[in-house]
Amino acid sequence: MTVPRTLRAERRDLAAGTGGPWRRTAELAVIGVAALAAVLLARRGVVGGAGDGGVDPLVAATPLVVAAAAALVAVRVIPLLARGLERLLSRRRDLVPFLGAARATRAPAGGVVPALALVLAVSVGASSAVLLSTVDAGVARQAHVELGADLRVSGPALGDETVTTLREVDGVAAVATAARVPEIAHLRSPDGKTRSVQVVAVDAADLAAVQAGVPDAPPAVAELAQPTADGALPALALRVPDVAAGTTGLVLDLQDESADVVVAGASDQVPGVIDAPSTLVLDAGVLAGPLDYATEPRTALVALDGGADPAQVAAALRDAVPGAAVDDRTTVAAELLESPAARGIATGARVSVALAGVLVALTVALTLVLAAPDRERLLAVLRSMGARRSESRGLVAWEVAPWALGALVVGALVGVAVPALLRARVDLTALTGGGPQPALTVDPVLAVGGVVGFVATVVVGAVLASVAGRRGATPERLREAAE
Repeated sequence: MTVPRTLRAERRDLAAGTGGPWRRTAELAVIGVAALAAVLLARRGVVGGAGDGGVDPLVAATPLVVAAAAALVAVRVIPLLARGLERLLSRRRDLVPFLGAARATRAPAGGVVPALALVLAVSVGASSAVLLSTVDAGVARQAHVELGADLRVSGPALGDETVTTLREVDGVAAVATAARVPEIAHLRSPDGKTRSVQVVAVDAADLAAVQAGVPDAPPAVAELAQPTADGALPALALRVPDVAAGTTGLVLDLQDESADVVVAGASDQVPGVIDAPSTLVLDAGVLAGPLDYATEPRTALVALDGGADPAQVAAALRDAVPGAAVDDRTTVAAELLESPAARGIATGARVSVALAGVLVALTVALTLVLAAPDRERLLAVLRSMGARRSESRGLVAWEVAPWALGALVVGALVGVAVPALLRARVDLTALTGGGPQPALTVDPVLAVGGVVGFVATVVVGAVLASVAGRRGATPERLREAAE
């Protein structure tokens, strides 16, 4: 006897769950658009960032469509992984792991939409957090370069006694002074060419010690303290035309004195001191010898001891040198972030992270609420069979754990991939105040805080849902399950 197909009971929870053709077509379209946007953005050169006065539609849309495509792929892949886990756990004698994996596969809590929202929220939050960390790290680096040290003192003339006073302040490890020579000097080369150059005098040995950890600090500064064997003055050339490291035979004319010069190194700038072209940097002591020129420094770069509080040391320096301006890296970084573009991006990223956190909490709550009726019926049946409370909590945890773990993994991947794609094709220096393109950075504090907050949200939601499920597992729910 054959039972007609229309009378057979079908288990819809055992279906493949691929959805109708319209859903599959829409998903493929989103994935295709994301791939196309990523390819188009990757094939372009580096474009202007937020500071160029316009919004690039491709740059603005690519992060969103890539995150959406990743979420759709996760919604398809996570059930497949859960099915494999279900088959693996079917050999175990305890009920909760197998039943939990089966429910995650066949009856995902809340359905596809909350799962999609959860993965998308984590992806957007992670991308915004990495972008914010990258911009913040770029601003911090550029602030260090512009300052040239931990602290910079400028203002009145800094004589020997004043510099000694600065070195005696608690927390100060080293002090280096710099002075610009007001007179224009002339640099003559063996081919007869004469170039007008700006001369800057520094305490070379002290400056090398102060800028040991400063980005872009030229290593050749340490070589400026001693003349060469033939008496030539070692100099650092900053973008002097036709002059490179190792150039010899140069003569520097300053006022009525002249001296042979050898180029010990070439660079674009000396952080915190000068970044102007056609500049020669010499040691102040060497400059006072052959050229008989004494300088009057008005800038001092200060390196701090490990563990010293920059704010407290800065206050002590202000007290030691009344009328002097003392800048620290925090102040310079704040000034760099004052531009509308940088402030807007930073604010937008922080708001995105906060909204993503709120959306994650709401999605977890919605997921558990939508699954409450089925959960209460199942728990009523299990309690009638002698299930313990710990097993009830385990089932609730299995409702959200696979999707939460998948959202965390996919969100982390998208959170790194999207900022990396934008960094490769968008000029972020307009947001950091200049310098090189900032390196992709993940703030460990922000990352750990985000993961802990996400896990805490899921755990709290699962505990509350477990308590509510036990209360709702009434005889009426048992009768519903029997029907």
